[in-house]
Amino acid sequence: MKSLRLFALLSIASVGMFAQTAGRAPSITAQQWYVGTIALPGTATAVAIPNNANTGTQPTVVFVDHINMTNTSGSAVTVTVTDNSTNCNGGACVILSAFSVAANSVSTMHFNGAPMSGGIKWSASTANVVNASMIGRY
Repeated sequence: MKSLRLFALLSIASVGMFAQTAGRAPSITAQQWYVGTIALPGTATAVAIPNNANTGTQPTVVFVDHINMTNTSGSAVTVTVTDNSTNCNGGACVILSAFSVAANSVSTMHFNGAPMSGGIKWSASTANVVNASMIGRY
């Protein structure tokens, strides 16, 4: 019986000891930014991302976390979001390509920090009927 108790105590101690072997993930000290709700234009237009509060300047790369879109029309509308680079075969990199937002509906797209170089542009197939907002990090 003593050996069973000793085994149980050693097992508990070793589990606690080995559970601590994994290191912590490094903390990310990114500054979050928010672009308030606007009606999307019909042509690709630059998103007005706020200046970085730490530097007072526009960053060269931003990271998109998610975009909320509300289609206020009775028809489906497509939305396109690109960066402002020439990194993808000499053209802009597309993170959302003609994504269809159903009539009178809301869609939220999660991008988990998709990098966007040189800024962001967005547009809708029908102007002024999709209201959108965006959240990301520097």
